[in-house]
Amino acid sequence: MRDEPTVLVGWAASAHRDDGATRLVDTGCPPCDKVACDLLKANELALLDPKIRSNRVELDRLIADDFFEVGASGSTFGKAELVLILADESGIYFEALDVKVNMLSSTVGLVTYTTARMSGESVQRSRRASIWVKTGEQWQMIYHQGTVVIEADGAL
Repeated sequence: MRDEPTVLVGWAASAHRDDGATRLVDTGCPPCDKVACDLLKANELALLDPKIRSNRVELDRLIADDFFEVGASGSTFGKAELVLILADESGIYFEALDVKVNMLSSTVGLVTYTTARMSGESVQRSRRASIWVKTGEQWQMIYHQGTVVIEADGAL
């Protein structure tokens, strides 16, 4: 091995071999990141709760002022538009599946998951990804994207 340091990238470490190639080694979630991972998952799931989605104080706490979203519809909007959309939302519930958190650095996390968005008899599935940034002691979402999942029979 060369005398170059091991570089942590998310939960993988890069190591240089004698032939100059780089290999990735899964190091697992470092213990110090488990708290951040658990918090980001809880924050993400909180934003699916109708009580949080309609609470301006909670939205201000969890969503950064420079937030940007690409919605499942393809529409883009910032925090101000999101708060207005959520204020008018009612009768919509979410189920989150396969939630994963990947720490990109000690202050940046990526949360990915699939949702079932339920409104009356209608169910829409989407794959979602959010980027969270820690400023001081506060984690806030700065980016979110949802992509509609089309079922095998073509139905949404």
